[in-house]
Amino acid sequence: MLVIQATIWGRSVIPGFWSCEQGYAKAGAAKRSCKPLVVRKVSSHLNLFLELLAPVWTASVRSLRVSVEPAEVELDEDDGLLWTSLQTAFPGCSGMYYRERDSDCRSSVKFDGKKFLPPGGAWNDRDYYVTLSQRCHAGLQSLGNYESATRQFERSVNAVQKLLGSNLFEIPYRSRKDTGKTSPDSGLENEKRVVATETAEPQTAIQERERLLQKSGRKLSPIEQQFVDLAKISTGKDVIIDQQREEMRKANEKLIQGEKELRIQQEKCGDMEARLRAMDDELNMLRKLSSEQNYLGDKVKELTTRLLDKETELARTREELEAKNRRLNDELREAREKNSSLALSLETATAKAAELSEQLQLAIVSREVLSNELAQLRPLANAIDINNADGVLAYLDALENAKRHEVQAAKAQAAANEIQSRFDELSELQTSVILDNTRLHARNNELEERVANFEKELQSLNEDWEKQVQKKKQEWEDAHREIETECSCMRKQLVDLQDVLATVTRDATENSRRSNDPLTTYSLV
Repeated sequence: MLVIQATIWGRSVIPGFWSCEQGYAKAGAAKRSCKPLVVRKVSSHLNLFLELLAPVWTASVRSLRVSVEPAEVELDEDDGLLWTSLQTAFPGCSGMYYRERDSDCRSSVKFDGKKFLPPGGAWNDRDYYVTLSQRCHAGLQSLGNYESATRQFERSVNAVQKLLGSNLFEIPYRSRKDTGKTSPDSGLENEKRVVATETAEPQTAIQERERLLQKSGRKLSPIEQQFVDLAKISTGKDVIIDQQREEMRKANEKLIQGEKELRIQQEKCGDMEARLRAMDDELNMLRKLSSEQNYLGDKVKELTTRLLDKETELARTREELEAKNRRLNDELREAREKNSSLALSLETATAKAAELSEQLQLAIVSREVLSNELAQLRPLANAIDINNADGVLAYLDALENAKRHEVQAAKAQAAANEIQSRFDELSELQTSVILDNTRLHARNNELEERVANFEKELQSLNEDWEKQVQKKKQEWEDAHREIETECSCMRKQLVDLQDVLATVTRDATENSRRSNDPLTTYSLV
């Protein structure tokens, strides 16, 4: 057996209280009176609650502490606490919880729809509390319970109305003669006739009875006042029930319309998802194109690097060829200068050789003349027998002159031979120099032609590469702009899809929330 208590501080809603009992407030002999409970309509879901109005005390009281006594509730055979047992002990409760000693928050007791299960398999020695409100688990089970409770309440109200319409609660009065004057009892007679005749509309009869009693100055008895209050509550409840049914019908229509719109939005979402998948495919294709573009860009960079390397190598080769050409030109100039100097030397040697040849011819002629003279003089000398010193001296002089002339002739012949050999060498050197010069001129012309061809080829290659680079660059810029335009369009479409999806999700959540929030069972207990 469990001891369960519920405590509410201040002015709170306590379902189950219809009047104030004397034992709930120990205020001595202070006299107090209680106002009836009123039904109030709150929020868009027409949740009903009962508000206990503040009692009017003789002494000035600003607050009132109202408590609910603890109750012992028996457990079933499975050590479970039935919901009906808890409702019997605490009408209007909506849940049960407990607090652990070392916990700063409360723990709810597990509920399987019919009974509460012991936490951790055992109830242990804990203090359990219930939550009092107008909503309970029974109202969340199905709409049929709500309708059955409504029918039961209507049957109860009809029974009370029938009781009010019968003679059971008629106020006794004495018959008097009709004097034509108005008296307080005349109102009772009229009220009796109204109650007797208005059996089809007991509520109207009750209201008419109350109006007549107020005119007559009489007050209703406590039980009549309670029945009047019950009739008012029943009337208000019927109006509220009709309103709730109308709202339920409208809510069902809105739910059906929302389901249709949800299906339409789901179809739109499917279309959007298909478009999104297509856009993802296009985006993947664009990413592939971008990767290919990056590959082509790397390839162009590589080719540009190779072209720059080739240009550097060509410039270096050009510099080497120009240096070699300058060196060959210098050698050619030196050879020409040397050829000129050798030509001058050759001319000088030729002139000197001609001069020596002339001297040699003169010497030869002189020698021949002297030989002839000596040959002519020798027989003469032999014949003459030169014995005197003058003849000897002349003869010796002639011999010396002849020897000298022979020596000079030999020298002249050697000089002529040397000059001839040098002339031959110079002729050979001139021939070789002329051949080298001719070959160098041909090589120079060939190098100049090759350099001109290299320059033309390099210029044409540069122009071709510049055209290709400009063309590729233009194509890549166009493709990049197209890709950026498509990406921006896809981003806008994606943002629109996200907005539509968020709107659909929000509408679906709102519709689901509305569909999962049915009207709960209304009970006056």
